[in-house]
Amino acid sequence: MAHELAQAARDRAPQSADYHEDKMLGRLLREALFHRDSERRHLAALLISASPFAPSVTDELLILLEDHCRPSWVRGRAATTIRYLSDDAHRLRMLKFVEDRDDGVAVPITHGLGHLSYNELSDQALRTSLGTEASTRERAKFYALGMTGSPAPKAIGKSAKSPDWQISAARWWSAHGPAVRS
Repeated sequence: MAHELAQAARDRAPQSADYHEDKMLGRLLREALFHRDSERRHLAALLISASPFAPSVTDELLILLEDHCRPSWVRGRAATTIRYLSDDAHRLRMLKFVEDRDDGVAVPITHGLGHLSYNELSDQALRTSLGTEASTRERAKFYALGMTGSPAPKAIGKSAKSPDWQISAARWWSAHGPAVRS
């Protein structure tokens, strides 16, 4: 699977060089998706993120996520890798996975949205989908709002109707500010 993804990503990449003999992208993808050690998966994803193939690998992994017949753990690993590789060009395709039936997909994708620049569309989508329960998924949405500098935490912090966990998180984000800087 990793080598097929690598070949598809190489075909998508806007490069004039011939990469047909390159084996490194396939190896890095195999490690990012399937290595038993999470640190090795993390480091492999970071290496791919620094390569010219990061956008095309992300495109291929987003296609893989569409396939709900894939095992949950494979989709979760793909989503985690997307979190490292995605950029603003992937935002719209990532948004549809915020409410994926599998938290292993929804949470890392939502974290990935938090690593992108502030955008009114994704901000509004996250705000309107923010639930009242303090689940991992809902906390990931709040994380994304806080990381991007959304105005939502400030408004939620002043609200008397918001759940306690949201008010607490809003106050924290208001005090510390966003992590994504322009």
